[in-house]
Amino acid sequence: MTNIIGIHNTGIQSSLFSLSKKRIFGIPEERLSRIKYDKYFPRKNLELFLIKNKINNKNKLKIVIAWNPILNINEKYRPSISEWSRHPADRLYSNVNQIIPNLDLDLNDSSKIIFDKYSQAEVIYLNHHLAHAYNSFYCSGYNNAAIFSCDGYGENATTFWGVGKGNKIDEIKTTNFPQSLGQLYSTITQFLGFRPNFDEWKVMALASYGNHKKYLKDFKNLVKIKSNGEFELNLNYFDFYNFDKKNYFSKKFEDLFGKPKDTQKKLNIKHFNIAAALQKTVELCVENALIYLKNKTKEKNLCLSGGVFMNSVMNGKIYRSNLFKNVFIPFAPDDSGNSIGAVCWQSKDKKLFKNLSPYQGSDFLDKDIIKILKRNKIKHTKILNIAQDCSEELIKHKIICWFQGKSEFGQRALGNRSILANPTRKDVKDKVNLSVKFRESFRPFAGSILEEFANDYFVSPKKIISPYMEKVFYIKKNRNNLVPGIVHIDKTTRIQTVNIKQNNLYYKVINYFYKKTGIPIILNTSFNINNEPIVETPEDALRTFYSSGADILYLGSYKIIK
Repeated sequence: MTNIIGIHNTGIQSSLFSLSKKRIFGIPEERLSRIKYDKYFPRKNLELFLIKNKINNKNKLKIVIAWNPILNINEKYRPSISEWSRHPADRLYSNVNQIIPNLDLDLNDSSKIIFDKYSQAEVIYLNHHLAHAYNSFYCSGYNNAAIFSCDGYGENATTFWGVGKGNKIDEIKTTNFPQSLGQLYSTITQFLGFRPNFDEWKVMALASYGNHKKYLKDFKNLVKIKSNGEFELNLNYFDFYNFDKKNYFSKKFEDLFGKPKDTQKKLNIKHFNIAAALQKTVELCVENALIYLKNKTKEKNLCLSGGVFMNSVMNGKIYRSNLFKNVFIPFAPDDSGNSIGAVCWQSKDKKLFKNLSPYQGSDFLDKDIIKILKRNKIKHTKILNIAQDCSEELIKHKIICWFQGKSEFGQRALGNRSILANPTRKDVKDKVNLSVKFRESFRPFAGSILEEFANDYFVSPKKIISPYMEKVFYIKKNRNNLVPGIVHIDKTTRIQTVNIKQNNLYYKVINYFYKKTGIPIILNTSFNINNEPIVETPEDALRTFYSSGADILYLGSYKIIK
């Protein structure tokens, strides 16, 4: 059998995803390198794959890179960077750069242009937004669907409209750089004193503290919403497309909004209002794009992907609307998920990826864990019923580090690499933010809820399904005071719905907690501290546990108390 490896290594969150003998494995590279948002080639991932599958030079490999460099050299020859080679291998770029603009070629399969089959490995390049689209469509389980992808930028495109039928995706149209909602969000992120392309979800959290009406009119100067589903940025206000400039915003932007926030000063109501206006503007742009897509395709199913759909507030609103009957967002809609999309596209085996589990990373048996505990002389107790024991400690308001089974792919911990807490006290939010995670106090926490109770606690016109913690919902008024630790200032909560099939052990923890307290929800946040990746190995878990203010670590079947 041919082994398929999907790789994403352009921008942040490089990753590898593999298919070998119908065995699937994959994680973002940061989990292994321990470099937050690692953007480098996923070398450690590749080494792990080769060892895990005993790959040698006799095995056939198809390596699919989720970025097509041909598209970046298609328009014109660039003699300033490609006439002379620094290294003989640079001729790969130099020669192709002079050939491609003169040929009328199908650029979706650049393997035929760049690489001939050599040895047992074939390297193929796939368009960035197609990788996004295949990740979402194949994992959705839908036979037919409208598809929309939106992010900062791919090779050229920033937004993709398409339709999926069977195992094939057809493009309807794209919007190209620098017209980019992702870059708009990053611009405001930088203006508010955060890191662009890293801290956008902080701005999303801030938006709930503000009033979008204060600056919405000003944002209409920045973005024009068009009747064909597209949007148009007024580039006079931006500098993100000039890669030699420090700031994403221009002097004209400062003339409109004032000076950017000083990173040493506190946030104020002006910053909250700007964040709120940004959030509202992006929601309106995406809504307009989806109305166009619905009218164009007439499909009842919608698949969303791209970094813009890490925005769980917007995702919840799209889900609750009546525009599409069914809405699917994968567990890694950001660029890290493109390694999954690359494998989906190459395999063409849609059944294999239907409802793909997010738990695709490293797994450690108790025999592996006990060796580590003994080697480090760490006191521990083996627990027979780990789920019940954990729930009892949660009832006592202990903060739990929870390390079980295979790690989750993506940026969200879904009950295998999580920090857990009892949500029934309001002060738990500050406690976890300040003494466990060491992060900003305004950032809210998600709740994991037994799927069958989701509609009892949260407002939605349809059955709530949010298995990947990808949507935000308003909590019902009569439930608000029951779980104040996970309710944001605007009375919303990002939720993960949990069922037995999805994660049996984690379901048991919540169910035991429910039987004793009557509350079918626990607080769940990722098992890491600020500016570090989510833990991957037992060693990571121990180091993070002892570096945080958490009380108890459950490492496989073993309980460790400070």
